[in-house]
Amino acid sequence: MDLRKQVEKMFKEIPKGTVKKSLMDEILENLTDKVNDLVEEGMEESEAIKIALDEFGDIDEIKDVIVEQEFTRHYKRSVAKKKFEFSILGSILIIATINVFDYLYLKNFNVMIIPSILVLWWPITMFYVWRRTKYIK
Repeated sequence: MDLRKQVEKMFKEIPKGTVKKSLMDEILENLTDKVNDLVEEGMEESEAIKIALDEFGDIDEIKDVIVEQEFTRHYKRSVAKKKFEFSILGSILIIATINVFDYLYLKNFNVMIIPSILVLWWPITMFYVWRRTKYIK
């Protein structure tokens, strides 16, 4: 009976992600330490694996936490993407309004270039926020 296969079997229902991988590695390391301690006490390896898994228990609470964290991460990323999309649309509308105002009243296109460029900082910052959420754990 391979300990790694048993841990993978416990985590098979959980969607893939960085949280799942790191938690699986940590649990595998702890169970391996427990099995090694039991083997050093004179127990057979298969029996030590069985005892270590029995003492570890069920991982339903761990599954719930992992699923909740993955959902929260996905939700934050989708909200950041919506903010980015809104900032693009808002910037287009603001720049169009500035240019129409310039064309109708000032007739000096050079004056409105600077405000138009400044408005573009909004989607640039929202893009940065959206990309940064990719790396949030």
